[in-house]
Amino acid sequence: AYERLYGIRGDGIGQGVATRIVSETGGPFARTGIIGAGREQGVGVNWIVFDTRGLVGRVIAVGAHTSRVLLLTDGDSRVPVMGETTRARAILQGDKTAAPLLSHLNLPPIIREDERLLTSGDDGLFPRGIAVGVAATGPDGRMRVRLASDRAPLDFVRAVPPTSFPAPPDTVTLPAFAPPPAEPLPASTAG
Repeated sequence: AYERLYGIRGDGIGQGVATRIVSETGGPFARTGIIGAGREQGVGVNWIVFDTRGLVGRVIAVGAHTSRVLLLTDGDSRVPVMGETTRARAILQGDKTAAPLLSHLNLPPIIREDERLLTSGDDGLFPRGIAVGVAATGPDGRMRVRLASDRAPLDFVRAVPPTSFPAPPDTVTLPAFAPPPAEPLPASTAG
């Protein structure tokens, strides 16, 4: 309602495609899945995949009727996140464990233990506000995330296009500045 009232363009999540996910082992990535939708259904690379509980990953390869999804737990996965309460930013970094790391935290960390984490949308790819999980300190003493999508087996998911903020223009036109005065400034007469 506020977006309409003030004419603000929101980060809305597109309709996308509902499909099923099937786990797979092997390949160049340690933690990926296959979804039953591909190019023929309109899915593209970097589409976001989530279920009713939260973010699952993003599409990294597309076939005619299937797509490969890089899961949040894969070692190559990076997602910008923010705390729901503190709004502190961090990067969710997959490390091939069930509870990925939080990296690039503020020092001292502002994100609190048991704080809910959402996608921040800072990368222009993931829409802002998708549930990711809850912050927790791992057995290694590092801040980790208990993923929202891991609370039950993955089955039905939705794949949606990325936010894709437009890139800024390549050229920047600097404003014209007035030339410096030709006459020297008067000396101050402080006394």
